[in-house]
This record gives sequence, structure tokens and C-alpha cells, in this order.
Amino acid sequence: MKADTCVTPVNEIDELFEDPQIIARKMVVELDHPTLGKIKQVGIPFKMSDTQPEIRSMAPLTGQNTAEILAELGYSKADIKKMKENGFVKTSG
Repeated sequence: MKADTCVTPVNEIDELFEDPQIIARKMVVELDHPTLGKIKQVGIPFKMSDTQPEIRSMAPLTGQNTAEILAELGYSKADIKKMKENGFVKTSG
């Protein structure tokens, strides 16, 4: 029986970073992490001819935006402080 299938090798992680197609499409980029230094991130998978998307920032650290988000939801500074003291939330600063 004949089968029409698509197959490709599955690379190991170290092979991934050396793959010519991955490099050509900039599918792995290095970014500066505030505590870890340079780290590799997945690049943006879609490419456009006139506008090139870019990664502008890292994801926030745990607790980095918690106080601001809770304030936007209507919690007072005192409520947020109490939540942090009781270990319910983590905030930076």
C-alpha cells in the first residue's frame, strides 16, 4: 500500500540551534533578562514583507505588575499591603 505522508527528522535541542532554516527565519533570538542575563527565546513565527515584528520586552517577573493590576481592580494600597503580608500575593518592591 502506498502512503502519501510528510515526514521530517525530529532534532535534538542542540541541533535545533544549528538548523539552517531556524537560523534563516530568526526563530531563536537572544534577549537580556533582568536577572538571568542573555537567554534564548522563540522568535516570532510569522514574517511580513513590509513590517517586521519584533520582541520588545521580556515577560514580567513574578509579582512585577501585581500591585498595579490590583489597584486597577479597585484594591487600596492598604488592601494590597495586607494581601502581600499574608502571603496571598507577591509584589515587587
